[in-house]
Amino acid sequence: MAYCPVCQTEYTPNEDEICVTCGWDLTPRSPRMTAAEYHRREERRLTWARQMWMTLQVHSPLITLLRDIQEQLSKGSDERQELNGLLHQLQAQLTPEVAASVNGNAAPLRLENEPLPEGVSHRERLGNYHRLECLLQQKQWQEADQETARVMIAIAQREKQNYLTQADLAAFPCQELLILDQLWQGASGGKFGLMVQKQLYLELGGTRFLQPSIWRKMGQRVGWVQGDGWLTYDRLTFSLEAPVGHLPVLGDGLVWFVGGWDGGNQGFSALVSRLVQCRV
Repeated sequence: MAYCPVCQTEYTPNEDEICVTCGWDLTPRSPRMTAAEYHRREERRLTWARQMWMTLQVHSPLITLLRDIQEQLSKGSDERQELNGLLHQLQAQLTPEVAASVNGNAAPLRLENEPLPEGVSHRERLGNYHRLECLLQQKQWQEADQETARVMIAIAQREKQNYLTQADLAAFPCQELLILDQLWQGASGGKFGLMVQKQLYLELGGTRFLQPSIWRKMGQRVGWVQGDGWLTYDRLTFSLEAPVGHLPVLGDGLVWFVGGWDGGNQGFSALVSRLVQCRV
């Protein structure tokens, strides 16, 4: 048996031509194709397929859950009021075009990371970035990292829990991610930021699925791993002397590496998937 290189679904070589889960072409290379030609083709196809698969994984659970809730609401159950509130929450988390596809309505396609119109105040955004902007301008990197975590938790309305789940990260508002990334990249001259980390992770072959080896390579690449172990939060380098992509880490266990670095790949890959979907 073998496994699909995109979604890791098991298949039988020389029998299965298309992956039943993601549709990846499983046919072997043509005898007339050189090894170099085949390698280049596979690299291009894998890059595209991984990004498409990650995007699908972000939306699929939300769409399924949203449809299930709509069906239950139509039956007039005793939990109608609670489900209706959850329905509105999920609709707010989906992009307009995806929400429209669920409801069967047409919606104009637009990029979620379009720049904010000039004159838009902090009060008109979901997040309040005034303190974060000040900390970044003053190069107070550790305080800015902790403030970034606080802002993200507030945007997701998770102050009571004080952390974000994979589902929270997979549905985080695209415009807010863009603002956070712009603030970090602007203050660091492009050295730090969510998009910087996303690009490094994808270059290493990271996907939406847990891959401990890739996660460790990511940690080594950005300086979260030293020797044989992951660094504790207080040992990270909160300065421009840090490696590219070292920051932000989004607080001391508050956002994507809840439970420690070893399990952090699940939350981090969810965040990267959202960044890919948002085109950030």
